[in-house]
Amino acid sequence: NAAAEDGLAAESDVEYEQHLITINEAFVYALPPLSSSGGHRAELWGLENPRLTATIKLSQQGTTCFIRVFEKRDTPDGQQLVLFAECPAYMDGTKELTHFVEPVQDSSRYFVLRMEDKASKRHAYVGIGFRERQTAFDFQATLQDHVRFCRRQRQVAEGHQGGDEEDDATVDADSKEPFVPSMNLALKEGEKIHVNVAPRSRQGQARPKASAAPAPGGGLLLAKPPPPGFIPPPP
Repeated sequence: NAAAEDGLAAESDVEYEQHLITINEAFVYALPPLSSSGGHRAELWGLENPRLTATIKLSQQGTTCFIRVFEKRDTPDGQQLVLFAECPAYMDGTKELTHFVEPVQDSSRYFVLRMEDKASKRHAYVGIGFRERQTAFDFQATLQDHVRFCRRQRQVAEGHQGGDEEDDATVDADSKEPFVPSMNLALKEGEKIHVNVAPRSRQGQARPKASAAPAPGGGLLLAKPPPPGFIPPPP
């Protein structure tokens, strides 16, 4: 019935969240005020005293990549992960990735995240770092993969919007050269080229021109082909 069809259509429009990567060890830092416009420097964070040691999970839903920082807490049931803060990176084409995840100036293992409260939409910045450079590379590579995915999605959408008109065009609008149909000047089987070579004529008399004549086998002898570089006019 109509209600069931509407329900299925609404369900097909839902964008499910997909897990990308889990990083089991990351260090979280409170950021000091920026001393200059040159960007953040990890050496000023007090790297030997992180705010907490966390687990970071990345997931994507549509064009948004969620970077969630989880705090490890001991409970009667064992150690559990509790959400500390999350950084939603909206890759819809309006902002660059560095608006949400900013590398520091003095290291490839430390970053500044723009955390956002889901309810109030207020934001704050925290620093994160990784012990190993390979872990930092995996973190960055996952984000870049998401950026490329979103870019391809936008290109596909834009292509569908303007594709019909472009497909119907037979002449490239950017081309300044006139369209010249290609011609096959190769001889067919049984055809020959016959050229009359006349003796040197007297001054003022025209030499005889090459002409098409019947071949001995009944075929047609073609006129002399145009010189190299000649392009016949369009029909």
